[in-house]
Amino acid sequence: MFECFYDHFEEGAERRRWVSCAILLAPAGGSGTLQARWQFLLLKHGLRALKLEEWPQMAKQKKWGAETQKQLLTEFVDTIKHSSQFGICVSIAPEVWQQFLPDRKRQFGSPHEFCFLRSLRLALDRLETSALHEAGSFIFPRDLISFDSTAHLLMRWFNTDSRASEYAKTIEFIDIDRSAQLQSSSLMARMAMRDFKARNQKRLDLSLAQMVLPQLPSFGVSEFWDQEYADRHGGGVEWDLPMPGKRRLRIKK
Repeated sequence: MFECFYDHFEEGAERRRWVSCAILLAPAGGSGTLQARWQFLLLKHGLRALKLEEWPQMAKQKKWGAETQKQLLTEFVDTIKHSSQFGICVSIAPEVWQQFLPDRKRQFGSPHEFCFLRSLRLALDRLETSALHEAGSFIFPRDLISFDSTAHLLMRWFNTDSRASEYAKTIEFIDIDRSAQLQSSSLMARMAMRDFKARNQKRLDLSLAQMVLPQLPSFGVSEFWDQEYADRHGGGVEWDLPMPGKRRLRIKK
């Protein structure tokens, strides 16, 4: 049994949107240490939850300067880094999405759907490689604003990848305020976005909290789809997903 925690972050206008998705993959029950340590840090610093969209107001109320904010956020990132979780991040730049061929755009639908399907694809590929064929739980933030879009993404996943019904024993929607793992995934998605845009020398329209976050922990797999990555790997990525009655053709580099 395993648990898969998912969140994402988007920035920019509709046709110029940067998207990052993040997954924490862990054995069922193996995330208890992270939850306990996370809860301790929330109590230590007097926080209800760690949500970067609320951080500026919280830091102002508590009169935390940049150095203090960096120190506190590093404590949370270190908790993720040293937990028994496997991290997966997928990010895409808007110009790369715009250059996809029409059949690729139809296959994925939108930049968010692309990152969503790619991140879950990497998670299931890793489970297959590790010979973990037991079904598990896929867990998403319970947000009424984005519930419809998440349901649509899940329908696309089940219609696109035949392994979804095999691996998804349950699909859960949890209040992110009560889940250290979902807060961790949210944090990872924002760190990935910050690092991705910095690497491409793009303007960082991010909060101070995102700017002072430490580097994204290298404890998993990341795909940063900028122009260089797309030129190098686009032709070698296995695009076809396993479908019912269809054999996958694995492209070897």
